[in-house]
Formats: sequence, structure tokens, C-alpha cells
Amino acid sequence: MISSLSSRSLLALASLAALVAGCGPDCTKYTGDLTLVLGSGNASNPSQFAALTDGASVELARGNQGGQHVWLLVYAGNACPSPPRVRAVVRGVDGTNLGFALSEGIPWVPAPDNQLATEPLAIPVQRDNICRIIYQGATLEVTVTDGSGRMAQRSVRIHGATFAGFVPERDCVATFPDGGATDAARD
Repeated sequence: MISSLSSRSLLALASLAALVAGCGPDCTKYTGDLTLVLGSGNASNPSQFAALTDGASVELARGNQGGQHVWLLVYAGNACPSPPRVRAVVRGVDGTNLGFALSEGIPWVPAPDNQLATEPLAIPVQRDNICRIIYQGATLEVTVTDGSGRMAQRSVRIHGATFAGFVPERDCVATFPDGGATDAARD
């Protein structure tokens, strides 16, 4: 009789052998540039894609554990359908990391116009950083590596954010006492 640990090990080895034997997608046929369109999304409705352009304001959403998140969706063209690696960083104007998320091994989903889309990716943003995004802006930097190893990077400049129940004039007064004209944290 095979123990449950041994049977799980055998199953993992069989899956690996199937992948090596070519049962996964043939990524060699995907050549040329991997194209990306960054968009905001919604975890409860992933088809709600809104492309982000420079100067866009983002909507922050409350997470299940009380945090704040920017929901990111990425549409990709000419991508190998093998699960991608997605790295997203929200950077302040001074280069500081205001939010970070990494997704590996989550499969693509079909998107319009023969593209593939990532599952919605929650980028956590600390409450203290909301004021920086609102008053100073930030850059959303995204790197996607598809199953063939091709990498594409895109960034979009964010200027402003909304967050239900968050009033910048009230909630940002400690960091921006004059409504964003100066940053008290730098003084």
C-alpha cells in the first residue's frame, strides 16, 4: 500500500513528466513582441476592464483584511497561454515603493480581440500612501513574463485616487496640512 505522501509525490512527478513531455502549450510558436495594456479591474467582476492612461485616477478598494488595494488587470496580445508571471509596483515620485504584488502560475483568461487577460491582481497600498498617490501622483510599473520567457514592461502615471469613505482634506492633513502644496513628511 502506498502512503498518501508517496502517492502525492508520484502524482507530482507524473505531472512534471507530462509537462516535460510536451503536454503543456507549445510556446515556441509565439514570436515577436508581447503587447500589454494595463487596466484597472474589479475582483467581483473581472470583465470590467478600464484601460489606464497616463494621468488616470485609480479607485482603491477595501480588501478582506482591512487593507486598501488597486485592482490591476493586464490584457496581453501574442502571449503564450502558459501561466504568466506578473510583477506590479506602485512607485512614489521619489521612487519609494507604495505598493507591490507578484502573481505566478495563475492561468490567463480569454479577453476580447484575441487577447489573454490576467486574473485581477490586488496591489496592496498602505493607508498612509493613499495621500501620496492623491497629492503627488505615482507610477504603476508592470512586468509580465509569459510561458515562452518573453518579457514586456509597461508603466502608467497615476494622478489621484478615490477610496470610499476617505476624504483627503480630512484624512491627509497630517501628511499634507496645506492640501497638497507641500509634504510635511519631507520637512
